[in-house]
Amino acid sequence: MNKLVLLCLGFALSGCGAINQQHQQIKSNVEQPVFKSEIDKFTGQKRVAWMKVYYDSIGRYANGKQFNKIFHSSKKPDDKKPVGVININSDFREHKYLRCHSVDWLADGEIVKPLHAEYKSQVERSPHVHVNEGVSSYFAFDSFKKLADASRIEYRICNDEFQMTPEELEALGHVFNEITK
Repeated sequence: MNKLVLLCLGFALSGCGAINQQHQQIKSNVEQPVFKSEIDKFTGQKRVAWMKVYYDSIGRYANGKQFNKIFHSSKKPDDKKPVGVININSDFREHKYLRCHSVDWLADGEIVKPLHAEYKSQVERSPHVHVNEGVSSYFAFDSFKKLADASRIEYRICNDEFQMTPEELEALGHVFNEITK
């Protein structure tokens, strides 16, 4: 009987290790950033984007632990100074920024003002009820360049302050460099 209990316990523990390994693989796959640069062959419009979805930002347990990021810009062939866009979003159990969704930016400690910012929220019901909230900030060329060149970017949504990771800083610079070449 004791051998049977130990055998079952061994299988259970090895199963937990396999599940944890599988979870880490899923997390790694989800968090793989995507970079895309393309030119529309009919219009000559260039579009550049970088996106990273954070595993901890998905679903009802996210509660703003991490924000997904999308950096993008586009320009027509005759545009010299494209506009840059930073989209930040995450899932929450309920609306967190519905009544207060102002967004402020600092690049190396200096204020950077967006042209404008848009708030969006969407209630999702699958696989469980949660709210996806996001803010898109649109930056004029000079402000976009200031952000792209920064070694530290901080932002505030309502009263909550955050900082971009080194990977995100590098990606923003890459998007800017790609759209301006």
